[in-house]
Amino acid sequence: MVNSLVLRCMDRRFNNMVESEYGDAIVLGNAGANVYPLQDRIRDIVREEGIEKIIALPHTDCGAMGKVYSVLKGGSSADDDLMEELVSHYPPSKFSTRQELEKMNYEIQLARLKELFPDMKASGRLFDTGSIDAPKEELEHKLVVMKPGKPDYSRVFASLRLNPFQCYVVQAETEIAMADIKLAVKELGAKTVYFVTMDGDNPRDTKQEADRAALALSGVEGVEIRMHDMRRVRKSLA
Repeated sequence: MVNSLVLRCMDRRFNNMVESEYGDAIVLGNAGANVYPLQDRIRDIVREEGIEKIIALPHTDCGAMGKVYSVLKGGSSADDDLMEELVSHYPPSKFSTRQELEKMNYEIQLARLKELFPDMKASGRLFDTGSIDAPKEELEHKLVVMKPGKPDYSRVFASLRLNPFQCYVVQAETEIAMADIKLAVKELGAKTVYFVTMDGDNPRDTKQEADRAALALSGVEGVEIRMHDMRRVRKSLA
């Protein structure tokens, strides 16, 4: 998967699969594997990394699509940024069930990638969540925010002493992923948000990302923002 870019959903159940199957790829992650807010960032990565293949990985039983469905079919509310960046792309007249919406999501994301990169191989799959042997939801959910890069999740989770199945993962800068971070906190119960500095990252950038999120989430009761520096972890193990 060298020279490949993977667009994953932030769902906590996919961490092991993404790391195992796409460990050499560059990974971007947000709610629903949503191309639209990431378009400029995808273009940058394609140019800078010499990407030859893009893979979209939406899935069934998607919490993001559950939120979209509840807004468009159930009349629930959503933040303005979530409406603009996610909900607005799904015509309610085109689906009746959540399963139809999830299939539409896959088709929309893949079609947008092919439109953006007509000369590049763009593929994907609607991943069946039922094929993952995930444990029951007994652990408190967390959110890990990382910059786009290789999915070195097992090392990060081990350092944080967290189970992979309890961690939603956003791999994108907060400027383009704030709606996804809010969704994880407000709708999916991730009240602790870790901003991770990986090897090669500037910790000042991580601090700015964390501060931006703290401001956006200041009205949410009980949320905790933490920073975690993997560079120090590596030095401590040397």
